[in-house]
Amino acid sequence: MTLISIQAHLEELGKSIDQIGSDMERNLQMMVAGIASQTRGKIVREAGQKLQSTREDYIGGVQGPIQVGENVYVIMLEGEMANRVESGWGAFDMKPGLLNGSKSKSTKDGGRYVTVPFRHSPSSKEPTSGKMLGVPKIRTKGGLIPNPNRISDTALKQHLQKIVKQYKLNSIIKDASGNPMTGKVASIKGGNLHSYLQALTKYQALGASGKVSHSIFMTFRRLSTKSAARNPEGWVNPGYKGVHLFQNAENFINDKVREWISTNIG
Repeated sequence: MTLISIQAHLEELGKSIDQIGSDMERNLQMMVAGIASQTRGKIVREAGQKLQSTREDYIGGVQGPIQVGENVYVIMLEGEMANRVESGWGAFDMKPGLLNGSKSKSTKDGGRYVTVPFRHSPSSKEPTSGKMLGVPKIRTKGGLIPNPNRISDTALKQHLQKIVKQYKLNSIIKDASGNPMTGKVASIKGGNLHSYLQALTKYQALGASGKVSHSIFMTFRRLSTKSAARNPEGWVNPGYKGVHLFQNAENFINDKVREWISTNIG
């Protein structure tokens, strides 16, 4: 939550609201309302620029500005996902949740397995995370050894972009009649494709105009009770540092209010 209160800023600077005349007070009210609107716009704009799959959840959670007092406005962030994106989270083991989740299934020997989808965004500026797709070490008869297929997130993103361009997946896939295809339109296996991106699949969807509205790249990985036991270091979510847009917004507000106070009150 971000609180916009002129009184608090005046007190920090050793000033008082009583020092402001009636004409200046009207100007003050317009300034505070303007900053409140600008702040919300700044948060939404930066969310649109920095977020991908969580963008709609985050922007939909931004509430306000709401006036709660004289020259006091509040901007809030509602929703569990939106607040997790804002604050971030630490690394955690995904295996228990996946194997015991509603989409997991039983095996004949009493174990569990689940097929997990991964979405990849070649055009995104964010690196593609290989931390959840691979493991730092693999188990052999001689014990644990470094995974020879381990690759950095940045290198995996570059490889993804190269593959998409090489197989012309960055273009709209059309049928023999020249019409855009929908659903699953291409799948890449083998070749020079890294193991983390094996069976990379492209899906296309049409918008109301009949044109391709968006494309999605997916891979699917199987996790089972047995594979989890063989590689306990795998399937660990690396965590997320958070976008902290509300914290950035507070700095923006402070600068704007202090600038106004310095110009109009001294």
